[in-house]
Amino acid sequence: AINKVGSVVTVYAATSEPPTVTPGCTSSSPTGAIRKSIDGGTTWSGQLTGGGGFCSGQCFYDMPIAVDPNDANVVYIGGQTSSTCGGVVRKSTDGGTSFLADSNGLHPDDHSLFFDSAGNIYTGNDGGVWKRSSSAAAGTAWTNLNNAALNTLQFESIAVHPLDRNIALGGTQDNGSELQQTVGGSWTNSVGGDGGYALIDQSATDNTNVTMYHTFFFSGGPSGSQIRYQRVTTLAAAASGSWTNIGCIGAPANGINCTDFVLFYAPMTLGPGNPNTVYLGTDRLYRSNDRGTTNTVVSQAPVSIICPVPQCPPNPTFTSPVSTIAIWPGGDNYRIVGFQDGQVWGTSTGSSTLVNLTSSFSFPANPNGSPINKFVGRALIDPNNKNVAYVALSYYAPAGQGIWKITNLGAAASASPVVSNWIAAGSGIPSIPINALAIDPINSNILYAGTDIGVYYTTDAGANWNPYGTGLPRAAVFDLALQNANRVLRAGTHGRGIWEIPLITPGPSTVQFTASSYPVNEGGVDAIVTITRSGDTSFPASVNYSTSDTAGSTTCGAPGTGKASSRCDYLTTMGTLQFAANETSKSISIPIVDDAYAEGSETFFVTLGSPGGSGLTLGSIASATITIGDNDASTGTNQIDVADFFVRQQYIDFLNREPDPAGRAFWVNNITSCGADPQCIEVKRIDTSAAFFLSIEFQQTGYLVYRIYKASYGYISNAPVPIRFNEFLPDVQEIGQGVVVNQGNWQQRLEDNTQAFTEEFVRRSRFTSAYPAFLTAAQFVDTMNANAGGPLSQAERDQLVADLNAGVKTRAQALRTIAEDPDLNSLEFNRAFVLMQYYGYLRRNPYDPPEPTLDYQGYNFWLNKLNQFGGNYVNAEMVKAFITSDEYRHRFGP
Repeated sequence: AINKVGSVVTVYAATSEPPTVTPGCTSSSPTGAIRKSIDGGTTWSGQLTGGGGFCSGQCFYDMPIAVDPNDANVVYIGGQTSSTCGGVVRKSTDGGTSFLADSNGLHPDDHSLFFDSAGNIYTGNDGGVWKRSSSAAAGTAWTNLNNAALNTLQFESIAVHPLDRNIALGGTQDNGSELQQTVGGSWTNSVGGDGGYALIDQSATDNTNVTMYHTFFFSGGPSGSQIRYQRVTTLAAAASGSWTNIGCIGAPANGINCTDFVLFYAPMTLGPGNPNTVYLGTDRLYRSNDRGTTNTVVSQAPVSIICPVPQCPPNPTFTSPVSTIAIWPGGDNYRIVGFQDGQVWGTSTGSSTLVNLTSSFSFPANPNGSPINKFVGRALIDPNNKNVAYVALSYYAPAGQGIWKITNLGAAASASPVVSNWIAAGSGIPSIPINALAIDPINSNILYAGTDIGVYYTTDAGANWNPYGTGLPRAAVFDLALQNANRVLRAGTHGRGIWEIPLITPGPSTVQFTASSYPVNEGGVDAIVTITRSGDTSFPASVNYSTSDTAGSTTCGAPGTGKASSRCDYLTTMGTLQFAANETSKSISIPIVDDAYAEGSETFFVTLGSPGGSGLTLGSIASATITIGDNDASTGTNQIDVADFFVRQQYIDFLNREPDPAGRAFWVNNITSCGADPQCIEVKRIDTSAAFFLSIEFQQTGYLVYRIYKASYGYISNAPVPIRFNEFLPDVQEIGQGVVVNQGNWQQRLEDNTQAFTEEFVRRSRFTSAYPAFLTAAQFVDTMNANAGGPLSQAERDQLVADLNAGVKTRAQALRTIAEDPDLNSLEFNRAFVLMQYYGYLRRNPYDPPEPTLDYQGYNFWLNKLNQFGGNYVNAEMVKAFITSDEYRHRFGP
């Protein structure tokens, strides 16, 4: 602080040195002293008698000083808080010989002091800006200048409601957690103290029943006792400050260890589910699936290896605290945890033993910190691709290296981890701390980064970044919150409040067929139908497709109808096409049956629906007609008796795909090796056909779908089976998409499909109605186990309940555990075998026409017979009966 009157230049310097004189100070280790120069800084006095210890041990944060430009004897100093050693602000009128408390009405933690030309003194602290006349006596009240126009709140975090644009919660430095619930800018203090992380449950569907969480500052370690967060389950409770304590102050510990090492603002985040799962990071990771009532450690305890002694003074047993947590919104088996020391750990299996994803890789050094201060400030997992995640470094990493991307998270964080593939993804962002990240859920190529100098964005998944928007004050952005429902991005600044800007919004686009009609001829080929999208294709998109016809119960081979039938002429085909960003064309293949009937040309339809993606709509050609050209001038012999035709049909009917060349050749040879021996051919045809039901591919797709329905819902009312044909077909095609056993990476493809299917299955409305979110883990498991017929032993049941409670397994994983239980497999095997005779050979439910009794009598007959012969389908003559039945044979010819 400098005062110049005439030729005399008086300079005051505030230092962080230990004071030699501490009048009235009772602190054992005060810091802060004042020195003075009256020759412009050429020479300096010793420490002045006033002001000793004014920082109260926090000179790194609170150490401002100012001198009246018109009176060198009037000096102000700022500190942490009022105490015997220091004060928020103190005033001297005798050139620093003594100071008087001058903090009337001020907020703690003073950072700035400034005189204007009119003789007013201003101070800036964690609560904002205050003003007073410098001539007023010490202790005179200050004027609060904090108003809507100034917006000086220092936001540490911000959370938004998933639907309501007005509801938001933010944690602020020294000013508690602020709540907005009506129009923008109408913030009220919901709870005091230091506001850290703020969270709003993203499963909220209204503006009344809204679960929210916030944290204060944390203090851990051997003598720590403040590791806690608070929760409300309604908006009204937050407004009244009726928060429930969870943790180590004012509440049971709820599973939290109160002596964990922890950051001042320990990170929290939410996972998927209804209610959302809750995660808290200390030096280990905690998870709660009951809104914090029970917190379970889901990591090593602690995670990070104890630091080498030279790097960890003054505490050689220091364990690095968690600095950020990322959970995949599609299923919280995928988790990433970043640490203060620059390590990143994770799991892709939900395991409580995390994998070090930086064991063979290190982020750039922190040029301004020790080796253990390389803060991973934020981490996010791509909501549309769980194998991709981003981390941001909250220190001065080299330009372009403040954001990093891992592209093989699934494999790198698995039970048998491979080397992590990290690449720099921050080109365009200078060497500046990066504190926040947000990913656009409709286009994962678009990301936003909050830095110490504003917000940056990328439209190419981190390859190039640029500053985003205009009008944002010069302030550090500590958090970002993206609300997709209203397409807005909010930035929480540290000192200038919260700001909002529209998201990058894709332009309109359409998806449609390339033609309204597609011709295809019989002859063992597929109809190839192409779907394109146009307009703005910069974002991922999806569209459903399904085939249909108007044949109804028309007899196969009836001439002149012009109607193709899914029983006789083509394979019912349905699914979802997923377009990557900038992908514009995809094709689907529909197998065509080369029957022997002279029936003329026949048509069926394929239709698009449920376009997914911002601004994506169906184009003018959303339905197409497929015309099958007949290759028979007259009705010929039944092609099902030809080995190659028979084998292809098994692939189509049971595996929902065309045969791979090797498999086709193997099974054809299995039959043709009999030569002309009719008895041998009959046996080989039966064994060949049965092998498709028994195959690994069908057992882990079709039969697994059957068991998932059985475990979820039991048997259909008044029926001996758990699933109908129209439920079975789309689900088996979804789980088997692209899987060909023994080709390529088929096992990983199958596992990925199965994970995606079960995660989607437990989100279906039928499942969530049957298993509401409020069910306990025990109720959830017991209900499914009962539906499945009780396959779990008591020990297996207890372990599954424990795994759910501990967060080791999700609901989708619990469902898989029961569906894949060997006892359930054995219990339902014969029932499924019989049901697949109808679904595979006859392409209908057991009670559909032409079933004579229109019920399950035929099904029950074959089930009893198969059971009578101990599951031996040969002795029961079951497969033989179906493949020689008139109904089956007449699908293909007379």
